[in-house]
Amino acid sequence: IDNQIPGALFPIVLYPTTLGAAAAGVSAPPALQAVVVRAKDRSYGVEYFKYASVLAQELSVELDEDFLYALLDFVKFDVPGRSDVSMDDGAALMLASAIPEAGTHDDGVQLYFEFLHLQPFKINISFMRTQRLDEGVRSGVGEASYTPEHGMAVPAEHTGEGVASTPGVVAYAMNVLTMAIGNVNEAPVSLNALVMQNVRVSMPVLADRMQKHYSQEVFNQVYKVVGSANLLGNPVGLFSSISSGVSDFFYEPYQGFVMSDRPQDFGFGLARGTASLFKKTVFGMTDSFSKFTDSMSKGLSAATLDPRFQSERSMSRVRNKPKHAVYGVARGAESLAKSLGSGLAGVVMRPIEGAEESGVGGFFKGVGKGLVGVVTKPVVGMFDLASNVTEGIRNTTTVFERDLDRQRLPRHIGRDGILTVYSARDALGQAWMRELSKGAYANDSYLAHLELPGSDMVVLLTYQRLVVFRRAKPDEAGMTVGAAGSSAEMGSATGAIGISAANASKAQVEWEQEIRSLHSIQLEATGISLKLPATAEGYVPPGPFIPIADPQSRRWFYDRIKEAVKALSDHRKEVG
Repeated sequence: IDNQIPGALFPIVLYPTTLGAAAAGVSAPPALQAVVVRAKDRSYGVEYFKYASVLAQELSVELDEDFLYALLDFVKFDVPGRSDVSMDDGAALMLASAIPEAGTHDDGVQLYFEFLHLQPFKINISFMRTQRLDEGVRSGVGEASYTPEHGMAVPAEHTGEGVASTPGVVAYAMNVLTMAIGNVNEAPVSLNALVMQNVRVSMPVLADRMQKHYSQEVFNQVYKVVGSANLLGNPVGLFSSISSGVSDFFYEPYQGFVMSDRPQDFGFGLARGTASLFKKTVFGMTDSFSKFTDSMSKGLSAATLDPRFQSERSMSRVRNKPKHAVYGVARGAESLAKSLGSGLAGVVMRPIEGAEESGVGGFFKGVGKGLVGVVTKPVVGMFDLASNVTEGIRNTTTVFERDLDRQRLPRHIGRDGILTVYSARDALGQAWMRELSKGAYANDSYLAHLELPGSDMVVLLTYQRLVVFRRAKPDEAGMTVGAAGSSAEMGSATGAIGISAANASKAQVEWEQEIRSLHSIQLEATGISLKLPATAEGYVPPGPFIPIADPQSRRWFYDRIKEAVKALSDHRKEVG
C-alpha cells in the first residue's frame, strides 16, 4: 500500500517484508493464505469446519505523523443537520427517544471447528515524527492558503506560528522531547499462534477470544517497541543484525561442508560467512549511530523556534538521502554549512521580521529566537553531519541490494477535491512540478503539462505560473504522451518514479512566467504566444512563445491556460 502524500518519509505504508528480501526475478510468496475445509452436511445444526488455517507473511508497517493526521482527516464526516445541536439538546434528544425493549440474546450462527489454526504472525513497525507540526497542517495535511497578493499557495506552516514557536514552555518542551524520542524503526512484534480444537463457538465469542489472545501478545512485545526507539540507537535492531551475521559466519561454512564433498565449497562458505558477518556488523553499528544522531538533531531542530528551518531541513533529508559513504560526507558537510549560515543569519533577520510583524514586542521576541537559533542550529548541523556520514556508510553495505519504491506516483487531486480515476499523466506532471528546482514550485497547484515533440523540453502549467524546463536525460521509462488530454501509458512504474524524482530535480528551467503578469494569450498557427503588459514608458516587451505543432494539442493546452487565467480573475473578483 503506497503512501499518497508527496514527499512522505516512508513512500510505502504496508508491504510484505519478504518482498524487500527477495532477489530480483524471484517471486515472493503470497502475503495471505487461507485454507478452509467445510462440511456440506447441515444436519449437525452448526456450520461445521473440519480444518481452518490462516497464514500471513511477515509484514512491515511504516507510518509518519503526516500520514496519521491525513488518515484522521479522511475518516471525519460531517453529519448534515447536526452542527447546530448543543450538548443539552443532544442529551434531550437521547432521553426523549424510546427505550428499546429487552429481547432474547442471539449469538447468531454457531460454528464448530475440529481444528482452527491461526499461524504465528510477525509485523515490523516503524514510526517517525515529522516537523510539520503547524496547527494548519494538523487540521488538514496538504492544505494551503491562497494569498491574493502573490496568487500562489503557501503551506500553513509558513503562514503562522507552529507548535515549536508557541509561547507555552510546556508545549515547547514536549515538542522537543517527543520529536527526539517519538521515532521507532522496525520494531519486531511477533504474535504466537492461536490453536483451537473441537470447539463450538458463535462469531462474537470467537472474535472475543481472538481479541484477548492478540491483545495479550501485543502487550508482551512492548519491550521490543521501546528497544527499537531511535533515540536509544535501536538496540533491538543492532542485536538482530549482529546476531544474524554471527549465525551466517557459522552456517555458511557448515552448509558448504555438508551439502558438498568438494573441499573448496567449505572455503567458499567460510568466505561468504565472514563477509556476511562483517557487512551486517558494520550495517548494525552505523545504523544504530545514525538513528541516535538523527533523533538528537530532530529534537534540537524543534528547539530552534524556526519553522522554516525545520521544514527546509526535513525536505532536504527526504530528497537527499546519502546512497554511499562519499555522498554522505558531502551531504553532511552541506547540512552543517547551512545550519551555521541559518544560525548567524537568524540573529539579524529574526528581530527585523519580529519588528515588522509586532513592533517593539516582536523585535525583542525576534532577538530571543535569534539567540536560541544561533546556539541550537550549529549543534543540529553537527548531529546532521554525523548522521549523514554514518547513514552513507550504512547504505554502502546495501548498495547492491534491491530497493523498494512506490508502485505508482502519488495521485493528483484537483483543486475541487474530487477523487477521480487515477491518471498516470497527471501524477507524472505533479511529480515534475514538486521536484523542479529542488521544490521551488512544490506549493503551486498543478493544472497540466505537455512534452514538446522532437525535443526534451516540457512546458508545465500550474494555476500560478508557466514553466518550461529541459529534462536531464531522455525518457527511458516507457512514458508516452499522446494527443492533448490523453492519458500517459506507464511502461514501468519504477522508471516513471525515477524520471520524476531524479531527472526533474536535475532538470534545467529555461524560463517561467507568472499567470498574474500576463496581459493576454494568443493562439497562433505554430504555437501559443504570451503577451506581456506595456511598461510605464509604453514599451511592450516580447513575451514567451510555446511552439506546439499539433493542432489538437495546441488547442487543448490553450484552453488549460485560459482556465488558469479565469481562476485568477475569479479570485480577484472575490477579494474585491
